[in-house]
Amino acid sequence: MPTFNTVVAGVHDSETGFRTVEVAALQAAEAGNRLILVTAFRGMVRGRSGDEETTYQSEDREAAERVLARAAARCAEVGASNVEIEAVPGEPVAVLVNAVKRHGADMLLVGNHGLSSIAGRLLGSVPSGVRKEARCDVLIAHTTTHEWRKLLSRRHHPRTSNYQRKIVVGVHNSPLSHRAQEKAAALCIEGGAKLILVGVRLPANMRELAYATDMLREDSYQAHDATFNRDAIAESLYEAEEHARELGVADVDKVIAHGDPGPGVLRVTEEREADLLVVGNRHDHGRAERALEWVTTRVSKHTATHLLLVD
Repeated sequence: MPTFNTVVAGVHDSETGFRTVEVAALQAAEAGNRLILVTAFRGMVRGRSGDEETTYQSEDREAAERVLARAAARCAEVGASNVEIEAVPGEPVAVLVNAVKRHGADMLLVGNHGLSSIAGRLLGSVPSGVRKEARCDVLIAHTTTHEWRKLLSRRHHPRTSNYQRKIVVGVHNSPLSHRAQEKAAALCIEGGAKLILVGVRLPANMRELAYATDMLREDSYQAHDATFNRDAIAESLYEAEEHARELGVADVDKVIAHGDPGPGVLRVTEEREADLLVVGNRHDHGRAERALEWVTTRVSKHTATHLLLVD
């Protein structure tokens, strides 16, 4: 049974839009899930014919349907057979979120186009909007650099090569992190990938650390261990590894990073050249939400990695 049963993928008429389609199609071809391609268009518009005001259908529907026909053909080329298409009037974020609800989808897939642009940062973008609104897992596919073909697919990594796909997941002791770890483990089992568990030690308060170090003298290592919460991080990683192996993940690695959680996890993701980064999605407005915004933007702008946000 696939990790995701029904996937909604946003489609738009551009080069990066069709790269998103290919990511979705390759994933569906390998996993066998149901794939629903959705595009938004302007609906009914009003105009005047002589002295009369008339409501008529926008020509955008026909253009949207042509785009979807091309997208469906691309899916067929790569072997995705269970594919449906929908052209829906409305704003893209609302259209995609409503499609998820209507079809009971367990994942929404969009490209990262717009996240790294000035307009996207100032006015908002589709991936940023759906991340906040959709109540399902959201995969933001990396499509905006020449490395976009670094897909979570065997198609671009022949089985005869020594390449092994790698999935990084951030680890900390919370229900949201546990859900992210389980989803990452399931994807590793499904795709034969290596699971890399990353725990991050938060930065110390340097003034307090210097005072404690001076007071403890030869036992100053205790201050460093306590400040960085060594035991808690190590224990969380150990438990995460044990659970992943119980689930059936064959290849698991553990890494401890230092600093703020977002930059720490991303450093490991870049150093290990991972194919996918998995983190929990946050819908609040606190520090964790701001950190996730940073991760999302950083991945989209600088890192050729797909990002899975687990609800």
